[in-house]
Amino acid sequence: MKIGIMGWDYEEFESLNLVEAGVALGHEMLLFTLQDVQFTTRDGRNQLSANGRDLAELDVVISRAQVRPEHWASDCERYQLMQEAGLFVIDPADDFITSESKLLTMHRLTEAGLQVPDTFQCNNVSAVRELAAKYGTIVVKPSYGYAGQDVERVTGDFEKSAPLVQSLLSQYGDVLVQPFIPHPEGDFRTTVVGDEILFTIRRIPNEKTWKANLAMGATFEEVEVSDEIREVTMRAVQAMGITIAGLDILAYDGKYYLLEVNNVPGWYFFEPERRFAVSKHVIQYAVNSTLAHRDAQLTPEGV
Repeated sequence: MKIGIMGWDYEEFESLNLVEAGVALGHEMLLFTLQDVQFTTRDGRNQLSANGRDLAELDVVISRAQVRPEHWASDCERYQLMQEAGLFVIDPADDFITSESKLLTMHRLTEAGLQVPDTFQCNNVSAVRELAAKYGTIVVKPSYGYAGQDVERVTGDFEKSAPLVQSLLSQYGDVLVQPFIPHPEGDFRTTVVGDEILFTIRRIPNEKTWKANLAMGATFEEVEVSDEIREVTMRAVQAMGITIAGLDILAYDGKYYLLEVNNVPGWYFFEPERRFAVSKHVIQYAVNSTLAHRDAQLTPEGV
């Protein structure tokens, strides 16, 4: 098959590893970014291309796209064009872009009856101050972001943090505020491919930060997924409509809180052999999904 990898960039480990795994499995691979996608219409024919290649030649595109907050409109437009053009993309624009938003994710998960932290959208310091007074310790973060960037914990004397809150508001327009849920033993990250949980890790913060984020120094251990976490995970991906995802789940006070649904999950932290096995699994899932998609298109409606 001809498989496109719409990578985060040209240096991201998982994108490069997927290309390598696809070649090893005998497929023709094309690595490009969402920002490389170009639209032209000429002589009554529309075309989407990337790096000089007509994207219509591809059988499937696996998306690890970077949708940039500062160029949100143009990035979303490119992604939507791919869907409008009939390209088979895993995952499609509507669900992938929705999962980019923490606010929209919280909405979908809550509507599906899943447990999420109390979440408030605020556009001024006074509103954040009131929530800090109510909950004591809060987490303030933008609705769009990744790798824990600009996610701040506010505790103690709020006025000392007021300039930081104002800075976030000036940068993003509004912020999301949630009560801080203690997690000294870390949280769980489940990684889903299709209808299978490929692996589950516990992420453990180090002594320098409260964030259970590997990019910020947290450690991890692979664990067996419990029945409760399995159920929460699969209900969440079904609610979000995405099929390749990493979910952050926090166990606290007998409940499982969904913190985030990541549409660009990572596996760089494993040893080389395991990383390559994960990448091959993703490629094979894309191949199987493409074949099933073709069969569905060939099957008469109602049969």
